[in-house]
Amino acid sequence: MGEPSFGGWKPVEAKDIEPGAVVEGSRWKATAYRVRHGDGLGFPPAFLQRWMCYGYRFVAKGKVVAISGDTVDCEDLAQLAHGADLLVHCCYMASVEIENESNSAT
Repeated sequence: MGEPSFGGWKPVEAKDIEPGAVVEGSRWKATAYRVRHGDGLGFPPAFLQRWMCYGYRFVAKGKVVAISGDTVDCEDLAQLAHGADLLVHCCYMASVEIENESNSAT
C-alpha cells in the first residue's frame, strides 16, 4: 500500500456516502452531491444508475471550494458551485460528443 520507498501509507477506512451527506469537523463542513455522468452518450438507464459521479462542497473559514467529477451541466452541479470561491471540475468530452451535432457542448 502506498509508495514503498516512503514506507507506504497508513490504512484508510473508506465509507460509502449518499448525496446530501454532510461531514463536519470543528471548523469545516463537506456536502456530497450526485452529478450527472455519461448523459447523452447512449448508455442504457440501468447502466447510468450504477455509473455514479459525485461532487463535493467544502466550506471552511468563510470560503467555499466545490469539486466535481466528470459531469454534464446539471442542477446539482449548479447547486454545489453556487457562490463558490473556487470550482475544480473534471471535464472530459468523448469523440461521440464532438462529432454528433445533436449533442451541443456548453
